[in-house]
Amino acid sequence: MTRLLVRLSFLLAIIVSASADQEPGCTFYLQLVRGNDQNHPPTDYAKPIGPILNRKLKAVFKWKNYWELNRNCIAIKEGERIRKRLSKEHEVEIELPEPDTLTIRVFLNGRLSRTRTQPVHDAFCVTGGNEGSDQSWFIVVGPDEPLPAESR
Repeated sequence: MTRLLVRLSFLLAIIVSASADQEPGCTFYLQLVRGNDQNHPPTDYAKPIGPILNRKLKAVFKWKNYWELNRNCIAIKEGERIRKRLSKEHEVEIELPEPDTLTIRVFLNGRLSRTRTQPVHDAFCVTGGNEGSDQSWFIVVGPDEPLPAESR
């Protein structure tokens, strides 16, 4: 009986492995970020972004601090389209129409705000907008899990 269970388990593992190989997919990490010059978080749940993203954003944008408001993850397969809400106002839709092509759509208050199509191997996208003159919002989409902020 034990040998039979071992053989069945081994056979099941081979079948699961083979089906996983036939359906390749991608995982993308989403972050909703707010940039401002305040030294304190804009909300109780906001936290500083990680060091790598912080350097990338500071090299391009003017803000002193960047705060992560929300984070999510999408696992997607070719032909799928998945939409995730990051806040009441912000949603992201990821589509993988072909194995090497990625389309990212950003929705603001339910309306399409931006669309970007790019190769999957370059899957890093930052898009955003202003919230008045004292802060901006950013949606970051990338293949690597965001790092935690450095200890302060």
